[in-house]
Amino acid sequence: MQLAKAIALLGLLAMTGVLIAGGAAFYLAFEAGKAYRSMDPLQKLMAALFQSITPRTAGFDTVNQATLTEPSKFFTMFLMYVGASPASTGGGIKTTTFFIVLTMILRGTSAHEDVHAFGRRVSSDSIARGMTYALRAFAVLALAIFVLTVSELLVRPSTDKQFLPVAFEVFSAFGTVGLSLGLTPSLTGVGKLIIILTMFAGRVGMAALAVSLPRRLPERVVGVPEAEVLVG
Repeated sequence: MQLAKAIALLGLLAMTGVLIAGGAAFYLAFEAGKAYRSMDPLQKLMAALFQSITPRTAGFDTVNQATLTEPSKFFTMFLMYVGASPASTGGGIKTTTFFIVLTMILRGTSAHEDVHAFGRRVSSDSIARGMTYALRAFAVLALAIFVLTVSELLVRPSTDKQFLPVAFEVFSAFGTVGLSLGLTPSLTGVGKLIIILTMFAGRVGMAALAVSLPRRLPERVVGVPEAEVLVG
């Protein structure tokens, strides 16, 4: 049991380390001559490291998020979607869920193939719950962004309201991060309500969505023909 816990902790640390190091390298590549251009090399490194951590945890910023390049804003949204590690107060789908999704994308699996990581087999139940959780979270984000595009970009359009800032605010609310491009104060009442509901969904509602609803087994189990579904 202790060995299993140690291996699980190693996996969490590895996933977190990859996100921090990879995120810092990304921000350095895109912001060294942009948002970080007035900083010395050490300051650029520290700013990149902080920017790679804060979307998944605290939500503080050392650089105005609106000054970042478009790729950096998009990458920040990705980090807010991933979020922190399990059992923490951070939001997002959590690093373990992202690890499962990433493993399934890169390696894939069949009905008769196991997924192994760090010397352990990942249970099929964990894979199913992780994939379902990630898809449910994405559905919440997509619905919130769609409603905001209607209430903000269609009904009450303005020059300061663009699609990326709208999506950024939704991802930030879902991850309960606190980062902003400065759009939230100018949202309509409906838009602010959607942001509030997204925050509740990201912090409270997703915990409920992570648990599948119990299903009653039928008194008689009747076998039905199996069907293959074309994918892709």
